Amino acid sequence: TGNPHSITLTDLSTYDHKDLQNLQGGQANEYYHLKSAEHTEIVAWLDDVTLSDGGAVDLGTAIINAGAHNISDKKITVTTFTSTGINAAIDALGVEGGEVYLPEGTYTIDSTITFDYDNTVLRGAGFGTIIDASAAASSFNVINVNGKNNCQLRDLKIIGSAGSGNTQNLIDDGGAADYFIGFNLKLEDSDGIGIDFSTASSDFNLFYNVNVDNSDTHNIWLFGGGSYNKIILCSATNSGGAGDGIGVGNTGNLVENCYVADNTGRGIRGQIGTIVKGNTVLRNTLNGIVMSGSDSVCSGNFVSLNSGQGIEVIGARQVVTDNFCSSQGNNKVGILVNVASDSVVEGNLLVGAVGKQDWGIYLINSDRCLIQGNLTRAHDTAGINILSGSDNNHIEGNQLEGEAVAKITDAGSNNTVINATAGTNLYSAHLAFDDAKFLIFDKASGNGIKVDTTTPTFGWRDILGDVFARNTGATKPTFTTYRDTVLDYQFAADDEEYFKFHIPHDYVIGTDLHFHIHWSHTGSLVTGGTVTFEYEMSYAKGWNQAAFGASVSTTFNGTASTTQYQHIITEIQISAASPSASQIDSDDLEPDGVIILRLKVTSNDITVASGGVPDPFIHYADIHYQSTNIGTKKRDADFYA
Repeated sequence: TGNPHSITLTDLSTYDHKDLQNLQGGQANEYYHLKSAEHTEIVAWLDDVTLSDGGAVDLGTAIINAGAHNISDKKITVTTFTSTGINAAIDALGVEGGEVYLPEGTYTIDSTITFDYDNTVLRGAGFGTIIDASAAASSFNVINVNGKNNCQLRDLKIIGSAGSGNTQNLIDDGGAADYFIGFNLKLEDSDGIGIDFSTASSDFNLFYNVNVDNSDTHNIWLFGGGSYNKIILCSATNSGGAGDGIGVGNTGNLVENCYVADNTGRGIRGQIGTIVKGNTVLRNTLNGIVMSGSDSVCSGNFVSLNSGQGIEVIGARQVVTDNFCSSQGNNKVGILVNVASDSVVEGNLLVGAVGKQDWGIYLINSDRCLIQGNLTRAHDTAGINILSGSDNNHIEGNQLEGEAVAKITDAGSNNTVINATAGTNLYSAHLAFDDAKFLIFDKASGNGIKVDTTTPTFGWRDILGDVFARNTGATKPTFTTYRDTVLDYQFAADDEEYFKFHIPHDYVIGTDLHFHIHWSHTGSLVTGGTVTFEYEMSYAKGWNQAAFGASVSTTFNGTASTTQYQHIITEIQISAASPSASQIDSDDLEPDGVIILRLKVTSNDITVASGGVPDPFIHYADIHYQSTNIGTKKRDADFYA
């Protein structure tokens, strides 16, 4: 040892080598281990090595010269299994640092283990090396990195004393620590935070294959701390005290391929420019993932059964792609875009269940977002919900299936909804199309345009029946003065007229028809009473499919108004899926079918204060039907093929 840290190997035949095959003709500052036949380990940075054609170190005279490097060649093995013994070994490294090795065994800890120098490695033999602070009688952080740089903690297990109030954080940065590596660690039962690297400017740190369980507050907590840190292949489970599973803060942090479950706070929490990728986030008490800063990426995560929102993004320019979100809490959302303008939500699968996750995607005060290519299914309320104040968003190509109330609800302004499938899209803002663009529906029956964003239904239209003098017999109505110089048809008792109704191509198959009469009277002294109407009708499908059937008929009453010239409508249902003797079968109705109908006034029982009883005038006799608001694919039967 000693500068320049050169090691002369005079008999290389006794040494095994590994990883040397990657050197070709010499390469500076490569890190290798050489182990002798006597199992003495030599750790060196190889500065200049010449290889023979066989890929081994040249067996002539050779010098392995370690040049500039971060980790010293020193290695000290701890023999006293206490915090005092470990700290003494770290102190012995000196200012150059080095490695302190903890053989397998249990180390009883009653005070903080402190990193005194940069470039320090504390390494165990695996999870059989146990740093045990469970019986600590005072409060202290178990590992204090002490703001040192280029340090490592690896290959060991740490146990705290959760719930005792005596042990605090298991690993603490102790100040602004950069380039720290935590590798292959198992941390359990912290009385405070499992890993606390929340000091500002603790940057470029890496936690890899670190498992943290049952911390009294947060499990892995870098929130509010430094930038460009990485948490990879870690787990964070069973935090207490409303603690989060993983929290990262400031800029450019990465949380990737972690398992985060059963925490009493959030699963994963990030800030500006964070990437949260490929994680499994389950059963956390609050939100599964929260990105509370702008310019972040949340991609490829499995997020399920959290009591809060699945994923919530807050801040502009967020990217949320390819996530699976299912069965979050009742009245919660799969992906909540909250004051996050100019964001992209694309390619996500969002699945609800009864009493779980009421909405798939939900926009609050978020403008100019792209919501594209998502699949939402089986939510209690809606697949996509856009609140007032979320404007100029573009919603395109989303698959919306089995939503209990609505597919898309839109209370914003100037939002565009294009080509969403598997259900009707409901919107209250204007829908704008460029030239030569079309709104396209599936050709099957039952598709079309509905009204009402809360309880969508097909709207109603009229098949008009104008009153003409078709009847030329004794029972024909009288065409006479109605008001001023305007004439109309007046019906005395037993007067009747004939009507024909053609079922249009926008009729909603299987829905019911309602026949109604527009009428009034000219009496100025009417006190009440009724008029009794009778219809008789017959129906047949078109296109040579059926003959007109036997007619059905019934009577029904209309109540007279006491107001002269009052426009009165009297209506009766004339078809049903299970028809009465006076109705036709709604299941037989289809476009191009025809109803022929006779309408008669059977009695006039209008009452008056004095004078004669006025006969009613009938202005129209129409049929109300529900409309798809689109035509059929074909003009003839089968209309929907």
